[in-house]
Amino acid sequence: MTEKQRFRWTLLTAVFLVNAIVIGFSWMATSPLVSHIVADFALAKGAGEYIFASYAAAIAIFAVPAGMLGDRFGVRISVAIGVVITGVFGILRGTASDFSVLLVYGFLTGTGMAFVVPNLPKAVGVWFPKEEFGIANGLVVAGVNIGNALSVSLVGVMFLPAFGTWRACFYLVGLLALITTIMWWVVARDTPAPPSGSGSGEKLHVHSHKIDKNAVGRILHIRDMWPLLGMQFCILGFFIGFTGALHHFLEVKGMGGMASFATSLALITPVIGNLLFPAMSDRTGRRKPFIIPFALITGLCIYAVSILNGVPLWIALVGVGISEGAYMPLVYAIPLEMKGVGIENAATATGLIYCFGNIGGILIPIIAGHLITAYSFETAFMFLALVAACVAVLNALMKEIK
Repeated sequence: MTEKQRFRWTLLTAVFLVNAIVIGFSWMATSPLVSHIVADFALAKGAGEYIFASYAAAIAIFAVPAGMLGDRFGVRISVAIGVVITGVFGILRGTASDFSVLLVYGFLTGTGMAFVVPNLPKAVGVWFPKEEFGIANGLVVAGVNIGNALSVSLVGVMFLPAFGTWRACFYLVGLLALITTIMWWVVARDTPAPPSGSGSGEKLHVHSHKIDKNAVGRILHIRDMWPLLGMQFCILGFFIGFTGALHHFLEVKGMGGMASFATSLALITPVIGNLLFPAMSDRTGRRKPFIIPFALITGLCIYAVSILNGVPLWIALVGVGISEGAYMPLVYAIPLEMKGVGIENAATATGLIYCFGNIGGILIPIIAGHLITAYSFETAFMFLALVAACVAVLNALMKEIK
C-alpha cells in the first residue's frame, strides 16, 4: 500500500468511527429507551418521536453555518467542536428532570451533530479522487449504520438490563463520544493525500481564507440542487420516523426481547447497500439507476413491515435496510460532482442538504407520531412508505451528472 493510500484509509477510518460513535450511538441509543422514557414521564405512546425530532431540529438550524465554518476553517476543528458538544450534552440527557428538559438536552446534542455531519463528506472530497466518491461516502454512511445497529443491540440487550435505567445508558453513550474526540484530533488532517507515483503533487485548496457569504445563494441557484434537497427531506424524514418507531412497534407486536435484535437488523443491513451499490455507481458513472428503483423498493418494504409477521417480516426489514443503504451515500457524493459546488463549497452544500433533510426529520416523524397516537402504527408506516417513494420521483427530475 502506498503512502497516499495509507493516508486516505487511515483518515477514512477516523471518519467511520466518528460517524459510528458520535452520530450512530448518540442518536439511535434513544430507540430502545423510548418505551422506558415514555413510561417514566407518563407520555402518549407516540411522544417518543419528539426526541428524535429534537436532534433533527438542531441539525436543520445549525448544519448550514457549521458547513460554512468547515469550508472556512477546515473539517478537523469543526468536527472536533461538534464531537465535544455531542458528548457533553449527550451525557446531560441522562440528568433530565422532565420530558421538556430532555428535549432541550436532545436539541443541544443535535447541535453538536450539526457540526459533524456536513463536514465529513467534504473530507471525502479532499482525500479521495472523483472516481471513488461513491464508495468512500458509502463507507462514511456505513459508519452511521453500524453505529446505529450496535447502539440498539448493546443498549437494548446489554446496557439497559445491566444498568436498569435509561439515564445510565445516556451517560455511557455521551462518554464514548467524548473519548472519540481524542482519536479524531490525533488522526484528522485538512490536507489532501500526499502525492505518490503518478500523482502531480499539486496542492489542493481545501478551505478559503474567509467565510463566503454568497455561497448559499449560488448553490441554491443550481437547478438540480432543489430536487436533491427534497430527496434528503424525504430520506431523513422516513428514516428517522421509521427507525424511531420500529422498536416500539415490534414490542407492541409481541416480539419482546427480539425487538432490539430486529431493529438492529434493519439498521445494520444498510451497510450492505452502502458498500456494494455506490461502488457499482462509481464504476458505471451513473447515479439515477441506483437511486430510483431502490427508493421504490424501500417504500414497498416499509409497508410490508407493517402488515407482515414471522419470516416475511424479517425479510422485509432486510429489504428496507439494503435498499435505503444503496442510495443514501450517493446523495452526499452528488454535490461534490456538481458544477458550482465542488470540494471548496462541499461542506456548505452538505449543510444545506442536512438542513432540508432534518426539517423532514422533524416534520415527518411528528406526523408519524400523531398517526400512531390517533390511528395505528400501520397507518404511520403506510405514510412513511409513500414518503420513501417520493425519493424516486424527485431523483427522476434531476439530470444525470456526467
